[in-house]
Amino acid sequence: LDSYKNLQVLWVRALLASSGQLDDPVAYQLLPPASRWLVSPAVAPLWAPVLPKLEWIAQRTSFLDSTLDAWIDGLKASGVSPAEAQVVLLGAGYDTRALRYSGDQAPAFYEVDLPVVTRAKGVLSSRYAAATGVRQPAMLPLDLMTCASGAPALEALAPLGLDRSRPALVVFEAV
Repeated sequence: LDSYKNLQVLWVRALLASSGQLDDPVAYQLLPPASRWLVSPAVAPLWAPVLPKLEWIAQRTSFLDSTLDAWIDGLKASGVSPAEAQVVLLGAGYDTRALRYSGDQAPAFYEVDLPVVTRAKGVLSSRYAAATGVRQPAMLPLDLMTCASGAPALEALAPLGLDRSRPALVVFEAV
């Protein structure tokens, strides 16, 4: 169920991007090639009646992206390279932020979600990374419901490279 819910959001993100309402070229590419035509730019106008009901996803993405952009700008203004920083996405689902922000000077991304979600998303993002050369996020399969606080998740990310001495932004999206 949890992976299914996340996959629905990925489809919606791809539809919003195809409709010009969201800047997310990655979502469409993560969808199964045989069926992504359902949300292609050619077919997207057929979905126009439902788009207003999906606006909140575009708004949430815009808010979080602008927050991340402002944080990165703040790092630069204080003389810290974004490449030295880290972003932790708790409850990452099928979010595309880590792949969209990938680059030589981008922060390192760490994604935490349920094991079934990280397994499925890991397959999709591995394919995308292999095809595009972007850096894949480090993924931690963890049920956040088993944590009394966020500390166990952050501690579990240390072996994956999270360095608590470096700047980090922690994002909770739809958790």
